[in-house]
Amino acid sequence: MQTNPILDIIISILENTKYYSYNGKTASKMECEINGEIYTLWNADYLLGQIIRQYKIASDKFYISKAALDIWSEILNDNIQNYSYRDNLKCTKGPVTVKVYKGASSKYEEVTLDCDSTFIFNDVFHDEHIIPINVVIKELRKLTNYTYKNVSEILNKICICRMLKEEDRRIKEKSKRPFDVETVIDEIYAKYNIEVLKMKKECVQHV
Repeated sequence: MQTNPILDIIISILENTKYYSYNGKTASKMECEINGEIYTLWNADYLLGQIIRQYKIASDKFYISKAALDIWSEILNDNIQNYSYRDNLKCTKGPVTVKVYKGASSKYEEVTLDCDSTFIFNDVFHDEHIIPINVVIKELRKLTNYTYKNVSEILNKICICRMLKEEDRRIKEKSKRPFDVETVIDEIYAKYNIEVLKMKKECVQHV
């Protein structure tokens, strides 16, 4: 069987993580002994979370809110999937008024973008994990035996919804969510009036 070095890393962390008490809190570490010498990586759960955040997901696992798509269509004549994170963009349409957030702050500034105005992508838009990474890790930890198949099945549940940062700030249920994409969309997103569409390459489909 051909090896998968990416899944090997994830499985190795899952299999070798140990938990211990530190200042009254539960912490994690990855530890192994080779030739009598102990090797340690601290914060194993944190490391696992960062790895899974960078795990590439299939194109059919991307969604977009209708509000984000509507605003985007007033900013650029281009596919929103071509941009992300700290990309500095130039408005080619407009005028359109957007709410601009800095970092994790809940405060925003209303800015009117005219043709040739610039802005940072994730000051306006946000990529939200529909199923939070901590929930994905909990599901992985439930496995009693790690294989490429069962680990991949869980990782393949990862979906991202591109929405306005304004919409993301409305959502209260950030970490405690069911391990089911449709349930999150139907029960949590709908609760905050966030209408979700399916992104697939150049087209957007209703779900």
